[in-house]
Amino acid sequence: MLLLPRVADFRGNPKATTYPEARLIFRLAKLSKEDVFYDLGCGHGWVCIWAGRFCRAAKGIESHHHVAMHARKNVYHYVVKRGITNVEIIEDDFSRCRFPDADVLYCIGNLNVHQFEKWNRRRKKRNLRIVTLGPPPIPIKPIATRGAFCLTPFPCERAKSVSEWYQVVLGTKHVSWKKLRKKYKMLSDETLRSLKRDLKRYFGLVQPVPT
Repeated sequence: MLLLPRVADFRGNPKATTYPEARLIFRLAKLSKEDVFYDLGCGHGWVCIWAGRFCRAAKGIESHHHVAMHARKNVYHYVVKRGITNVEIIEDDFSRCRFPDADVLYCIGNLNVHQFEKWNRRRKKRNLRIVTLGPPPIPIKPIATRGAFCLTPFPCERAKSVSEWYQVVLGTKHVSWKKLRKKYKMLSDETLRSLKRDLKRYFGLVQPVPT
């Protein structure tokens, strides 16, 4: 059995994914022992370490050398030293990776609609799921939310209207930017401004978003 780091052992960005949030992600994605899990931009590797308990293989992609080295040390200390071999840290830019064996992808941010369309074209199997913190890029339509996390399956679909998009991300057809900001309050001001621009761009709103 994989022994998990205690919350007090966490030494990464305090705003990064916590263990309770990771469990939320695994439940949302229905992560199973047959799945291969990827954390895109894995930081210090904790989500992969935790995921290794619930899936066939967990792989973290991290482009920053020193952060990737820290993640590998964590994996060695908490996983490899216990004789477990299903967790791996890869030093690379995930925007250049293809993930042919992936069943579940997790990413906090930095995804755009073109990457979703690219993955749509490349998928040979139909069971790929991606979990994002906050909504996926407009106008990609997630199928479910849990807390601040959204689940998008592949092949993914585009929302046909702003009401359809809000129905998924807020659970209501009522278009309310105030409610959206409250639910996804962890998103940066820059990300929220980008959401406003894209809502206007794709759905032809006269104002950036209804309030």
